[in-house]
Amino acid sequence: MTEKQDGKMSVNLIIGILIIVAGLIALLQNFDLDIPFNIWDFWPLILIAVGLSKLCRPKEYRNTFAATALVIIGVLFQLGTLDIIDFGFHELWPVLLILVGAIIIRQAFWKSGKHPSDDDYINITTILGGGEFNFTSKQLKGGSIAAIMGGSTVNLKEADTGEQTFTIETFALMGGIEIIVPQGWQVVMSGMPLLGGMENKTTSAQADTQDLTSRKLIVKGLAIMGGVEVKN
Repeated sequence: MTEKQDGKMSVNLIIGILIIVAGLIALLQNFDLDIPFNIWDFWPLILIAVGLSKLCRPKEYRNTFAATALVIIGVLFQLGTLDIIDFGFHELWPVLLILVGAIIIRQAFWKSGKHPSDDDYINITTILGGGEFNFTSKQLKGGSIAAIMGGSTVNLKEADTGEQTFTIETFALMGGIEIIVPQGWQVVMSGMPLLGGMENKTTSAQADTQDLTSRKLIVKGLAIMGGVEVKN
């Protein structure tokens, strides 16, 4: 992975900090300390933090549309939980309609994922939908995949990388991500499932390391009520 990508604060780090802070406040409340707010009223900060972290990525890894949508939805929910505006899940459907319309317009101007792509960077986001994306680049440099109430299948069987090790960041929120890699690639999963799962089903997971190629894929990410799976 490139140096500038490694230097960015990861989603897992932000989520971890928020969970620790929530735990500390809940612990203080258990000791009957007067905390003038309910910690659960701030759950939308998770959506805002994930969106902002994606906006701070280098442009080749950034998906501005998905990140902005997460921030907007998180802000609306946060204003609702603080009783600043009247907003809840029952008011969310117009926002979802707007997102669906924006996705349709966006797909009208960008190439379809059904056709092979020779892009060197993977930058995929599916919201309220799904698709299969095939990559044929021989110089893959990593990227990011997000599935929000939808699903993505990313096929790398005809791809390769000029680097021995590269990283794909994943984020699944009530959705699923499936990554298909060539036989022999070494896959390392490094993520945090919350009411979800992350699973490595490649044959290299059980194979002798001497039989593996020099290609190593690191899959990082977060799965909230969703799943991430890598297989051959």
